[in-house]
Amino acid sequence: KPEGKRSGGTSQTGAAGTDSDLRMLTAFLDMKGKKPVIDESGLTERYNWSIKTAATDYEGLRAALREQMGLDLVREKRPMTVVVVRKKG
Repeated sequence: KPEGKRSGGTSQTGAAGTDSDLRMLTAFLDMKGKKPVIDESGLTERYNWSIKTAATDYEGLRAALREQMGLDLVREKRPMTVVVVRKKG
C-alpha cells in the first residue's frame, strides 16, 4: 500500500482505487447490477484494487469479484429505509 495520493474511478467496464477503501467498489457494483450493495467484508484498510467486467447480471458480477479480487457477492433480502427525491409541486 503506497503512501501518498488517493485516487480511483469507475467506468462502464471497470473500477479501480489507489490507496482507497471499498466504497467505490460497492458504488460500481450498485451501478452495474442496479441493486444496493452493502460492504460486509470487514476490510477496513486502504488498498490498491481494480476490477474489470462488462457483466451486468448477478452471476457475472459475482464471478468477476471472486476471480479478480477474492471477494464474494451474496444475494440477500433485507428491509431498508429509502429516501425519495421528488419535484416540488
